[in-house]
Amino acid sequence: MPPLRFFRVRFCFCFLAWMLGLVASLQADERIRIVAANLTSGNAQSYDAGHGGRILQGLQPDVVLVQEFNYLNHTTADLRAWVDANFGASFSYMREPNAGQIPNGVVSRYPILASGKWEDSNVSNRDFAWARIDIPGDRDLWVISVHLLTTSASNRNAEASQILNYITAQGIPAADYVVLGGDFNTVSNTEACIDTLSSYFVTSGSWPVDQAGNGGTNRNRDKPYDRVLADTDLNARKVPVVLGSQSFPNGLVFDSRVYSPLPSPVLESDSAATNMQHMAVVRDFMIPTTSAPAVPAIYSAANASGTAGQTFSYQIAATNTPTTFGASGLPSGLSVNTASGLISGTPAAAGNATVSLSATNASGTGTATLALTIVAAGSGGGGGQPGVELLREDFAALTTGSDTSSSGPSGTSQSTFAPNFPSTAQFFPAGGTVKLGSGSNVGSMTSKVLNLSGSGGAFTVSFKVKGWTAVEGDITVTVTGLIAQTVTYTNTLADGYVTKTLNFTGGTTNSTVTIATTAKRAFIDDVVVASAAIPATPTLATSGTLAAVNTIYGTASSTPTSFSVSGADLTAGILVTPPAGFEVSQTTGGASGYASTQTVGASGTVASTTIYVRLAASTAAGNYVGVVTCSSVSASSATVPVAASTVARRSLVVTAQDRSKPFGEVWSAGTSAFTASGLVSGQTIAAVVLSTVGGTAAYDAAGSYSIFPSNASGGSFTAANYSISYVQGTLTVTAPTFAEWADGLADATPAGDPDGDGMVNLLEYYQGLDPEVSDGLAPQIQFNGAELSFEYRHSKTANGVTGAVEWTTDLAGTAVWSDEEVTDELIETFDLYELRRATVPVTAAETKKFLRLRISQP
Repeated sequence: MPPLRFFRVRFCFCFLAWMLGLVASLQADERIRIVAANLTSGNAQSYDAGHGGRILQGLQPDVVLVQEFNYLNHTTADLRAWVDANFGASFSYMREPNAGQIPNGVVSRYPILASGKWEDSNVSNRDFAWARIDIPGDRDLWVISVHLLTTSASNRNAEASQILNYITAQGIPAADYVVLGGDFNTVSNTEACIDTLSSYFVTSGSWPVDQAGNGGTNRNRDKPYDRVLADTDLNARKVPVVLGSQSFPNGLVFDSRVYSPLPSPVLESDSAATNMQHMAVVRDFMIPTTSAPAVPAIYSAANASGTAGQTFSYQIAATNTPTTFGASGLPSGLSVNTASGLISGTPAAAGNATVSLSATNASGTGTATLALTIVAAGSGGGGGQPGVELLREDFAALTTGSDTSSSGPSGTSQSTFAPNFPSTAQFFPAGGTVKLGSGSNVGSMTSKVLNLSGSGGAFTVSFKVKGWTAVEGDITVTVTGLIAQTVTYTNTLADGYVTKTLNFTGGTTNSTVTIATTAKRAFIDDVVVASAAIPATPTLATSGTLAAVNTIYGTASSTPTSFSVSGADLTAGILVTPPAGFEVSQTTGGASGYASTQTVGASGTVASTTIYVRLAASTAAGNYVGVVTCSSVSASSATVPVAASTVARRSLVVTAQDRSKPFGEVWSAGTSAFTASGLVSGQTIAAVVLSTVGGTAAYDAAGSYSIFPSNASGGSFTAANYSISYVQGTLTVTAPTFAEWADGLADATPAGDPDGDGMVNLLEYYQGLDPEVSDGLAPQIQFNGAELSFEYRHSKTANGVTGAVEWTTDLAGTAVWSDEEVTDELIETFDLYELRRATVPVTAAETKKFLRLRISQP
């Protein structure tokens, strides 16, 4: 190639540089279809005309990465109407907040948990839109919707690096899936930005194509502009895209002009519509919807009791959604419903049973043991049993003598007329009573043989007693095999009788009762020995089942579940105790106060009372199960299982505050410049990690940098109770605008040249030169036979202006300038400016090539 050619290129570049133009979401795995869609048409870069909407309806995507997301007046109502019409009212969507001219967005079949935008510092009319999506299964899907620049591969590569930095700063969990998709404006599959993105996304292998094998996605179908890139985990789950009878192993480029047969309602002309941007790119992935469930764990009560001949029920309760239940070893008359787990029936006989319980799901069987006691009808419970009279003696046959005069009775001790007491000593009739003892001797009387083993050996001995003219001693009562008891009294001959009753336990068969004085005389009458009464056994009963009462952390369950409890023959109230995390009340709205326990009634009969159960507002996020226990003194406890309930994490949004600093100063983000929305009242966050990608060093270029919040900690809140979304703020590095910089110059216009060095003001400003000193810099030009390159200077304080290197091969007429195939790279950075190199290939057929540096300002 002749040397002259190199000189001509260099000369043309220099001329043009100085004369530059100035411009003002477990069953089967679930298939998830993700579509990149820059499908606007018409003259407004919008979806108003309906061509793109019909294409999306025909493709039936689950997630769409939308470019140029405009419709009608772009109001919330307009956008919602577009989503409803083309996808359905159940779909969620997000669009860049504070959107520019052609914003990006996301539409999703699954709930969008969080969303936002990352600033694209290379362009002013759109940014990078991101969303965190709650897809089926235990991982979230993060999607990033992008529209990279058409101007230069180097700019697209810079955008790719910026996106990777944003992903790192966002703190996306390693286990989650990530997709990057949209309009990349790439001219080949080997462009530098694709290689840059390969550090995070899979960019190797085959790309989506149409039925003819063409992978071009632009209108002319000759460049691979649009892409759906997946991270390693998600890419491993890629599956062929199936549309109608066609299958595309690596994904589909959809062009209605060539696809056949067309899915309804797509028209053949849709992809050919006026100003239709690009073709849709479709990829499918198969996602596991759930992990295998854990084996059920039975949590219903381990003990239960019932009465023979009376209806009985017991609910087997278990975690992890059992599909079948079992109970072996049930007493006669009881059976289990294997579908519901309810044991019911009427037990035929009293006895104790050890019942083996089971609950089964797809992962296995959980087991537990139930100790079941069935008591005989009437053996405790109900009204109880009165005591049985074993001996009664009123001494009515002893008519002689008197119990009111000290002159009698006297004579010989006798027991002829008291057959209940066949053995006596110093035993004298006293007018229908008996006098034991004399003026010189103690007296006693021993009963006939009695069976005192009834009522569990509990019995009573009662009698009437009074003393002689003065009380001469005590009375002892002795029972075979038991410790004697002593009775004291104060009544004398002139007084009436006093009744004394003694309680004994441990009575046996073949027992006798001996009543005796401890010193001289006393009168005894109306002796009764009786087995102790069997008191009524307190009983409790419950009815109803308890449903799940799911809620969100910080809020008690809005609708409580309830059951009823009653009691009979109680000696104390009923204590109602819920499982951990729950609280109970006796009124639905909690007028009696929800608390960790409730006491119902006092004693005797307690009428059926409704108990309301809910998860407490203070209960930590998690899953909760257990039984409500109703207990009372001496009564068998009654339990009611609570269905497995969940406290979901509360939504919390942490936003980094916008900050600014002047160029030339070092800046630290600290940990306190944030706001939090969604905290439970009274809770606080002490610190948030705040980080940026650039902007903090003294000589980072003027402009905007995102501030990424993450890792909220400290204070009184607990992070595990919240689903935290982080929203970035903006760090603005300030520097004088062109107008501020040029203020005071003799000629302050962009095209002015006060110092006469041939370099106009806007170019001086862009390069960081002095407009009043002749310091114009000639570019450094190199040509190596295959490509032309030159180096230029870019000021870090240039604020609000952009530069791009463009080329043409002909200046005749209206030259057509292009930045295609221009590679722009950073060579070296200094405190106030950076040195850059732009390179463009030169083919053998090109005999001349002209370059220019084009500076633009709004």
